[in-house]
Amino acid sequence: FVSVGPSSTLDRDVVCFVEKTADGGFTAHVAFACPAVAWPFGSGLDKAVLRRGASRYLPEGNEHMLPAAIGRSLFSLDAGVARPSLLLSIRLSPSGETLDASPRLTLVRVRDNLDLESCETVLETLSEPAVPKTPAASRASDSSAIALLERAEKHREMLGVTFELAGLLQSRRIAAGAVITERPDPEIQVHGQGESAQVDIVNSPPVNRAHLIVGELMVLANSALAVWARERE
Repeated sequence: FVSVGPSSTLDRDVVCFVEKTADGGFTAHVAFACPAVAWPFGSGLDKAVLRRGASRYLPEGNEHMLPAAIGRSLFSLDAGVARPSLLLSIRLSPSGETLDASPRLTLVRVRDNLDLESCETVLETLSEPAVPKTPAASRASDSSAIALLERAEKHREMLGVTFELAGLLQSRRIAAGAVITERPDPEIQVHGQGESAQVDIVNSPPVNRAHLIVGELMVLANSALAVWARERE
C-alpha cells in the first residue's frame, strides 16, 4: 500500500494498491483509516468528537475533529507501522467495470507515503513515450525533492497501472453523464510583517495526473461501498 497526498499531510486516512489481473482487468485495494475498530464509544472523547463532526481549516488556525495524538499518530496510515483499517477490495474488468467488491476490517502495513508532486513527475514521464525513461529524480533541484522522487520511483509500475485504471474510470463516468471540472489550486503567500505585509495568491504547480488517481479511486471506493451497503439494506 501507498498513500498519495500533499507533502504537508500529517493525518493520512487512505492508502491504495492496484494491480493488473491475468485477464487484463484490475484489482484495486483501498484501505481507509478506521478508528471505529477500537473507539471508546460513549466516553468523553467520543462525545467531544461527536460535537465537532468534522475538521475545520480557517486562516487563523485549524480545529481538528480528532486530537492530534489520535488523528496524526495512532490511526494515521503512516509507512512502516500496522494500523487498523477498513479494507475494500474491488475486482474490475479490463474496461473498468466493477465486478465485485468486499470490505473487511483488518490491519494494514503501508509501504510508503508519497507526495502529489513526485507522483505527478513519475506519471508525466510514463505519459511521454518519446522521452527516454530516465529516473524522474534527476529532474529535482534539491536533496529533499530528490529523496521524495526516489521514493515515488520505486512504485512507478503500480502508479502506472493505477493511472491507467483511473483513466478508464473517468471515461466511464463521463459516458454516464458526469461533468469534470478542473480548477487551479490557489495558494496564499504572505510576505513581510505588520503594515508592510503583502499577500499574494498564486496557483500551485498542476498535479492533474496525481489528482486523477486519488479522485477516481475515491469515487470508485465510495460507489462500491454504497452498493454493498444497499444490497444488505
